[in-house]
Amino acid sequence: KGRTLRQMVGMVMLAPTVVTLLWFSAFGGGAIAQVIDGSGALAAGLSDVNMAIFQFLEMLPLAGIGSLLVVALLVFFMVTSVDSGALVIDNLSAGGDPNTLPVQRVLWLVMIALVTVTLFVIGGDTALKGIQAGAVAMGLPFMALMLLLMIGLVKGLIEDCRS
Repeated sequence: KGRTLRQMVGMVMLAPTVVTLLWFSAFGGGAIAQVIDGSGALAAGLSDVNMAIFQFLEMLPLAGIGSLLVVALLVFFMVTSVDSGALVIDNLSAGGDPNTLPVQRVLWLVMIALVTVTLFVIGGDTALKGIQAGAVAMGLPFMALMLLLMIGLVKGLIEDCRS
């Protein structure tokens, strides 16, 4: 698409790493400070781990705006992740053709939504815990696969540089 390797590495690998480092430093450090100081809902312990970010934000100025921003970011993250997944599935099902009909991609989005709703209706909280456990269990094999892909990328770049 006309991007250099430097731009690709910078925007795909370095930028998210820097933003994540800043996020965890600021918010993680702030939450730890709240616990150490004994202030806020976090100091009393977590009743629900899913609400930890909102409990942390309650102690900051403009907590309502911060909470709305967190919810907006979560929605944005989920929508872009599902859309990217549907794009990949669409391209794979079309044999690698990136120029598929828009209705085909919408079909994959609907299928993903149906599977998700079915899991939550049938399995509820148990299904979610099973998916979470599966994601954690697949972390190590996925890391090994990513290392192999990085080695392949380096080898490909070296070969490309020679020719």
